[in-house]
Amino acid sequence: ELQCFQFSEDCVCIDYYDRLLHCTAYKTLDFEFLVFFCCIINMGYPITQFVSNPSVSICTCLVCNNIAETPLLLKCCESLVCDACFKTMNKCANGCIEKFKAKPLSGPSKKFYELLAVKCSHSPTCEWTDSLSTLNSHLSNECNFHPLPCANKGCDTKFVRTELENHKKECPYRLRECVHCKENVTFLETENHYTICPCFPVCCPHNQECLAIVPRLTLNKHFEICPAVIVKCSWEGFGCKFSGKRCDLESHLKTSVVSHLKTVKDKMKDLNPIQKEHIDLVFDEEGTDKDENENSNNDVENNEQLLVASLKRESEKLGDAFQLLQSQLSNKRIKLENMENEYKKLKDQFTTEKAVLKARLEKIEEKFKRVVVADNFKERSIRFETASFTIDGLEWNLCIYPHGFNSDDHLSVYLNVPAEKRTPIGWERRDIDHSIKLVNPKDDSLSIKTTLSPCTFNSKALTWGWTQFITLTNLREKGFIADNKLIFEVSTNV
Repeated sequence: ELQCFQFSEDCVCIDYYDRLLHCTAYKTLDFEFLVFFCCIINMGYPITQFVSNPSVSICTCLVCNNIAETPLLLKCCESLVCDACFKTMNKCANGCIEKFKAKPLSGPSKKFYELLAVKCSHSPTCEWTDSLSTLNSHLSNECNFHPLPCANKGCDTKFVRTELENHKKECPYRLRECVHCKENVTFLETENHYTICPCFPVCCPHNQECLAIVPRLTLNKHFEICPAVIVKCSWEGFGCKFSGKRCDLESHLKTSVVSHLKTVKDKMKDLNPIQKEHIDLVFDEEGTDKDENENSNNDVENNEQLLVASLKRESEKLGDAFQLLQSQLSNKRIKLENMENEYKKLKDQFTTEKAVLKARLEKIEEKFKRVVVADNFKERSIRFETASFTIDGLEWNLCIYPHGFNSDDHLSVYLNVPAEKRTPIGWERRDIDHSIKLVNPKDDSLSIKTTLSPCTFNSKALTWGWTQFITLTNLREKGFIADNKLIFEVSTNV
């Protein structure tokens, strides 16, 4: 804080400051200098910060003459000093010759000190006023004008509370999670982290021929399969000198079979008698008879002639078998054609019977289906019932809510038992399957049909249906209302 003062070169303050810098134990500092030093570095609380109170003056520091901050009581003369001021003293300023010691306030003195009425350090900008014991809490947690340090490690800047949140979003030391390895790193170190991140995707070093992008951690494993890596032939131990890309190795192995066998043969010539004997023993253990191999080599020409004759006989047999297969295939083809004709007959018969059955079902459905018309629909705004209709001896009607029942944006439709059919006491209609279809006169594919599983109608359940049958928007916009009426198809089944 001393460095922020713009001292001139001829100011006596510079002399005092130099004396402080070169003093190792403050033994040469006089009391006048200590008072001056404590004042310019703002030790203690300024008296003007406290609410006017005659008792405040008794809490002033012996050294800096401000209200003591973290006060200590000198044992020699019971004077108050700041804790910071006490650390700059080497003797009592009142000239006491007793042992120079101090102790913290306690008891009533401490309580009196803590209850001093104080203003905020940023007064009058901040209008807060309360006891001295709550000042630090106010500055740390409430005051919008007190500079607070950034919580991010490494950031030394301070901001008032109103600016601190914005700073946290832009602080270069804020932590962020690496999208690759999930490790927390500061925003400032992100680019450097990517250069060492084990999960960062990197291109194969042979990127002119291999386009693979793999995590840095698995790069060595990639080299084991990379087609552009230089590899040697697996026959290197027998003298093959191939060295090229892995992608070329397979073609090399296919085209170099003869040369590889020659290298093996040449290696066999270089074996000493003991090694050859060892190889002969290995072949003997595998059931290879060296003498028989030599005899067979002599009979190669005879075997070739026998092989040609055998192949000729087999070719004749294959010709006979081929003719037999052709005749069998012809028979199978005839059978398949007969089966296809039979299938067509059965298909036509099924189609005819299906049409007859469909017509019968439609007649049955007509018996249990009625068309119901809701007239003057646009003029209706409250619940109404349609005209009654009879299905299989039971009389019904539709109960309609034009603006919905407990649903303002839907049409509600229910199958209802007319009032005159709700007698005698204990009446009941059990296991009634029913469906209601709202017909679209313009396009039947837009018609809406809903079905309800078996229901029981009685005095406690007079209606069954749908609270949200169709939205009012679709009802108006998709052409369901024609000539100011709605058309329903109702079917029931007991």
